Amino acid sequence: MLLKSRVASLFGVLLLLISSLLWPPAAQQVHAAPAGVTPGALSQVTSFGNNPSGLKMYIYVPRNLAANPALLVAVHYCSGSASAFYNGYARDYVTAAEQYGYIIVFPESTHSQYSNCFDVWSPQALTRGGGSDPVGIMSMVSWTEANYNIDSSRIYVMGASSGAMMTNVLLAEYPDVFAAGTSFMGVPATCFATGSATNFWSSQCANGQISKTAQQWGDAARAMYPGYTGSYPRIQLWHGTVDSTLSYNNFAEAIKQWTNLHGISATPVFTDSPQASWTRTRYGGSSAQPALEAISVQGAGHTIPAAGMVAYSIAFLGLNSSGGGSPTVPPAPTGLTATAGNASVSLSWAASPGASSYTVKRATMSGGPYTDVATEITATSYTNTGLTNGTTYYYVVSASNSAGNSPNSAQASATPASSGTSTGNLVVQYKAGDTNATDNQSRPHFNIKNNGTAPVNLSGLKLRYYFTKDGTADMSAWIDWAQIGSSNIQIAFGSHNGTNSDTYVELSLSAGAGSIAAGGQSGEIQLRMAKSDWSNLNESNDYSYDPTKTAFADWNRVVLYQNGVPVWGVQP
Repeated sequence: MLLKSRVASLFGVLLLLISSLLWPPAAQQVHAAPAGVTPGALSQVTSFGNNPSGLKMYIYVPRNLAANPALLVAVHYCSGSASAFYNGYARDYVTAAEQYGYIIVFPESTHSQYSNCFDVWSPQALTRGGGSDPVGIMSMVSWTEANYNIDSSRIYVMGASSGAMMTNVLLAEYPDVFAAGTSFMGVPATCFATGSATNFWSSQCANGQISKTAQQWGDAARAMYPGYTGSYPRIQLWHGTVDSTLSYNNFAEAIKQWTNLHGISATPVFTDSPQASWTRTRYGGSSAQPALEAISVQGAGHTIPAAGMVAYSIAFLGLNSSGGGSPTVPPAPTGLTATAGNASVSLSWAASPGASSYTVKRATMSGGPYTDVATEITATSYTNTGLTNGTTYYYVVSASNSAGNSPNSAQASATPASSGTSTGNLVVQYKAGDTNATDNQSRPHFNIKNNGTAPVNLSGLKLRYYFTKDGTADMSAWIDWAQIGSSNIQIAFGSHNGTNSDTYVELSLSAGAGSIAAGGQSGEIQLRMAKSDWSNLNESNDYSYDPTKTAFADWNRVVLYQNGVPVWGVQP
């Protein structure tokens, strides 16, 4: 018996030793993916729970899965599919999932009779637990939570068009499940209600003809989950100003609904332009993650998200961390521009997602070394004053948050100069005679105006146009036509080192050109330039070139000298 006992003990120890070799400790165990789910690929899940409307479920689990991953539900547009959304609008979310380790669920509509739109119109869909698509989508969320160690405080939803409408519905109907959402080109929750399970399109809502008070919109959303007294998820709304599929009017109506649901003022507390055509407003707070953020995109139709927008959604939702809510270092700012003024340079740049402040750095040599000139800037613009006219300054900008500092932006430079207005009341107008920036000829046209009360002799005036030669070939130039006579204009080229310029062409006017009467003008001067070998130019990076000016307009990037003194324009 003793021998048996010892053998058994030995065997048990051996088993424990083998077990420790074969299996890592519980804290290090890697759970196998559910059957049919391949990390790093869009995978279909065929059985996921209650699914009254027969939706399909697809899932993307990153290869680099976080220990407690966030979950994003990505809802496609009408006529779309999970795979089309995965490869299209949602692709940047997929790329970011590999970086931050979150999971994405892609519901797919099977309503071919309704153009594969998601049900946001029926009474069943607009009642919590009432059936139809929202119930199926919530089953997908529950399945994912049951199979992965999802951080339940970091469940989000985003969608475009029909998916954006569903985003609003899910956030209003399941506010206790979702932390936040992004809606691209949507409508307020319940706006599409038709009272029927089969009438799927509300032309009134789509055309922006439904307008309610903020309280009415809020009450309509609250009726979807009667008795709920908790807080509502944060939401980010995007809409193009010329959307002809889901009218831009719905943008304002959705703002009414969500400010009411959050119990905050409909007056924004913060407004800026992260990019030139965007107007961003924040409600209930000015931080990067307010209760409501609304971004209007000037000139955009039913075509968003477009390039660069998803990064702002990821930062707003809070997907740019691997868990625990810790932010990551923001990316370097983009789009830095520098505009010269009188003893000053004005800078602007695109907002860096996740940034809380910016640092402006300056050098007097291209490439640095740079010195900080302004820190803790919360805007996306800054004017550096007290500079020396005629000196070229080089700038970079970095972004910061609690996680650290970004790399520097690309460099921009400018050379301050005295005021570009003329003390002698002379103004240069310009238009592009040829708007093809990459052909073998450049055709800038000029006109000189006299806004004064006395005539001005054209003799002694010199006009300079700045550009890049794009090569070593010599330049040739001709006056195709001039009202003052082409023989009264002499052409010369000079070298120059400045912003987007290494060369200038100078037009000198002789006594034969006469004078400009008070309130008069020189008339059109048509210049044409080409390389001696007739190779192509690249005018797109030329300081004085502007293809948008197809009619004469005042242009201070052409400099006018009177008796050797600059009287109009800003030299690069």
